[in-house]
Amino acid sequence: MQKRFLTLLFVVLVSQLNAQTVKLQGVIKNPSDSIITLTRSSTPVLSLEQNDKTYVAKLDNKGRFNISLPESSINEWMLAHGDDEAYFYLRTGQEIFLTVDFGGEYYVRAKGKFADEVNYLEYEESELSKRNNSKAGSLQQIPKSFEEDLKSKQDAASIQQEILNSYKLKFKISDDFYKWLTAYYEYYPAKNISIEKRGSMNDESMALLIGNGFNDDYAALNSSSYLQLAENYVNYKLVGTKNKIFVGDYLEFVSKSNQINAKT
Repeated sequence: MQKRFLTLLFVVLVSQLNAQTVKLQGVIKNPSDSIITLTRSSTPVLSLEQNDKTYVAKLDNKGRFNISLPESSINEWMLAHGDDEAYFYLRTGQEIFLTVDFGGEYYVRAKGKFADEVNYLEYEESELSKRNNSKAGSLQQIPKSFEEDLKSKQDAASIQQEILNSYKLKFKISDDFYKWLTAYYEYYPAKNISIEKRGSMNDESMALLIGNGFNDDYAALNSSSYLQLAENYVNYKLVGTKNKIFVGDYLEFVSKSNQINAKT
């Protein structure tokens, strides 16, 4: 009985481990080096995930590679080869074949289940570069005020959301991926402002950034931009534009704040 239980436990643990990885196979066209490196380039929601570790895969004599990457959610990754880099989204449980061609129109093309999610980032970049109308042109102007800067970033995020909505109609992406990216577009403008303009922040500008407060249960569990904005808000309320903060004060403020819900 005990042996059977241990066997079952082992199977469950292996299944969980496999579910939190991405299996990548692929080929580099016209390789200039004998290896590729992969690094998570977005901030993971779970603090236990390392976002600065580099994973290395060797190429065979035909430029092919095979590697498993730890990934428990959805994040942006960078593939580097020689002096070239490519960026794409990966999410847990994927098994993907990548064709990497740094001389092509798209650096990375993926095949496999939910491969369209991997291909999305370069598609978005291509679509953004094509939008040379007056709306896109206005986003290139240097903002003159806090409000203009925030509005500019929100307008850019709106265009990205439009591209995602259009892509979803044409290609196969999961609801999880769509919700994750939508949350990113919603919160990264305010998050970026809270970092870039920290030194000139005041109560009025912070109130503009946080809107109705932090009550988004989905974002609290899935969006690093949302969580970083919440953290920057707490830091500001405790120490303003200074740097020193005490853990006890931090926890007490969060527990008593009516701006932050339990999941956040």
